[in-house]
Amino acid sequence: MIETFNFGRVPDIYFGVGKFSLIPNLIKEFGQRVLVITGKSSFVDSKNWDTLRELFELHHLEWTQTTVEQEPTPEIIDEIVYTYENANIEAVLAIGGGSVIDAGKAVAAMLPIGNYISDYLEEFGSEIHSGHSLPFVAVPTTAGTGSETTRFAMISEVGKRGEKKRLIHSNFTPTISVIDPHLMYELPPKWTAIGGLNILSQLIESYLSMGANELTDTLAFKGITYVCQKMERTYKAPHYASGRTNMAYAAMVSGVTGTNSGLGLTNGLANSIAGKYDIPFSMVTASLSAEVCKMTILEVKKYYSEGLALAKYARIGRLLHKSRGKSDAYYRDMLVNKLAEWTTLFEIPTLSELGITSDDFSDIIQYANNQNNAMPVMDEEISQILNSRL
Repeated sequence: MIETFNFGRVPDIYFGVGKFSLIPNLIKEFGQRVLVITGKSSFVDSKNWDTLRELFELHHLEWTQTTVEQEPTPEIIDEIVYTYENANIEAVLAIGGGSVIDAGKAVAAMLPIGNYISDYLEEFGSEIHSGHSLPFVAVPTTAGTGSETTRFAMISEVGKRGEKKRLIHSNFTPTISVIDPHLMYELPPKWTAIGGLNILSQLIESYLSMGANELTDTLAFKGITYVCQKMERTYKAPHYASGRTNMAYAAMVSGVTGTNSGLGLTNGLANSIAGKYDIPFSMVTASLSAEVCKMTILEVKKYYSEGLALAKYARIGRLLHKSRGKSDAYYRDMLVNKLAEWTTLFEIPTLSELGITSDDFSDIIQYANNQNNAMPVMDEEISQILNSRL
């Protein structure tokens, strides 16, 4: 019998090479005045930006553009909202990586209200958002976060007591997501790898989550399969069309499964670290994913010699080895070893290279959350994870 579960809304999704050209026609459904949010340069310096502007003119759209050059902070969002709150914006379009899309969600949510975003952040603000948001179109140019299908925007408050906080409501799920793998062809190998390990971590943790269900399992495992099959070759050959398409699909799915099942310790540590230090979230998850996976398996094995979690880890490991008939323990080791191998192959920075020392561990651990992890990991073991990546 299938267990009962809840499953949140997803955007209208337009997926595939060439879907980028549909953007202006899709936006016209909401009005003529659109605010375009991009990153610093990678998209606006490309031919795709020229193409989009020509399409805007063809469809008689009025547009204005602003940039978000880092992970969004309350100050960045407040400044954009203040600048455009009287501009009669009818839709928001964000084209870029996860930070740009998160910024777009937040701006779309705050423009109708006009207040400070800090007042509405989860576990931080004193106000409850009504959920009223402008129509929002998300267009990812990286396969790295899955923000194009989530209902929250991650907002950073960097500093000693900093922590990434969410602006969250089911209505903040993008109205439309246009996922065109062609936009990702120029993504540098470094960020292909970091994004790939981030989405793999999200998929594995949602697949193993305490909140997983049959639907999220089905979606997550397919995404895991695509990453395992395509990430390494895509890293080496950026214009590998099949690889870019599969990685884009996996990223999209990781947002859906992570939102609906919850994530684990890797995500919790990244929230804590990326809030305190000016370090990209996905870089932290890429650095820690192998060690968190290894420790979680060890913690599960302390209490269970077999069971669903261990079987799921073994199922993932089977994707990474052609041989059949090995034990589940063999395939779990294969998974842990492959994650460690990729961390080295892709030259993922260590924590010390990111400026973190053992003196920082207590603060990091204090604000890390692993409530949906396959097995709770205690502070001493978390410290071992962090120490192994110095």
